[in-house]
Amino acid sequence: MSSKFVTRAARFGQLMRNRPLTGYRGVHLSFDNRLGSVEHYFHFLLGFLVPLLKVWPDVGADDTPVLIRSCALMDRHLAALDLPLLKVLDRDLHRILGKTDGIPGVFARNLSRIRQSGYDLPTYYDAEAFAVARARLPVHLARQVEIARRDVEALFGDGPRVVVIDRLPAEAYFLSARSEGKGSGTLRRSVPNMAELAEAIRLDLGAAHLVTLERSNLAFQFALFQAAEVVIAQHGAALANLIWCEPGTSVVEILAEERRTDPALIDYFGQLSHCLGLSYYPVWQADNHAPVPVTDLRPVVAALRSQRAVARRAMD
Repeated sequence: MSSKFVTRAARFGQLMRNRPLTGYRGVHLSFDNRLGSVEHYFHFLLGFLVPLLKVWPDVGADDTPVLIRSCALMDRHLAALDLPLLKVLDRDLHRILGKTDGIPGVFARNLSRIRQSGYDLPTYYDAEAFAVARARLPVHLARQVEIARRDVEALFGDGPRVVVIDRLPAEAYFLSARSEGKGSGTLRRSVPNMAELAEAIRLDLGAAHLVTLERSNLAFQFALFQAAEVVIAQHGAALANLIWCEPGTSVVEILAEERRTDPALIDYFGQLSHCLGLSYYPVWQADNHAPVPVTDLRPVVAALRSQRAVARRAMD
């Protein structure tokens, strides 16, 4: 018998002792995210939150509880939403309750089950679904978004709205046995001279606000990307927030050279930018942790400066 089976059996026994299957009613809602784990921000946002916001008017219309799985550290974003009928369950318990046969099917018979597809793979990107999420999120985060917009306005002031996103070290959870997908943050990728790049951009464009987002709430990330004119970041989950951007926003993505040459590596954010009507510029680094020469960034910055000049003339 495999250790994985033994571990799952032990987990099932623990759940039954602590949380009996009886007494659950309402809608058992699950999402078929396309790749990776919804415990990570990219797959959480596009594979879980966007479909949740899309389907909510249909499943949350009456007083019936809606049961979803835990997304670990992402649960804090779910808790901030004004969705009082939403109930977050232990991911293993949610999976068990989703079964329609055997012991779970007998004891969870008061649940209706709905499955919704996710959008976390370029083949399934859906501009309409992203637009729905962009319209509905500030409704469910009304007060938080109001505060975040004031903070973002204070950050940008009257200058160019250029945001440069750096990464933090991996949070302890993503190194634990419980994590569905090991690793995150600078453990996966980094740009060691990101501060130097931000300063060079500031000198060329007049502003560059260097931020990290791992500890930012959802409302702030929404407000920041919605207000930004230029977003510069290394390939990573933070760029999932491009779905909040206004059409025409410029996106500079820093990628390892292997992504230019290996057709098996997915172009997540170039295709997402195309889907959303954003202007996309790739910049290459030697590997996932290599510095990026400022000279490699200058042609893109020159293009951004020219683009801004044309936009200003169009407004005059």
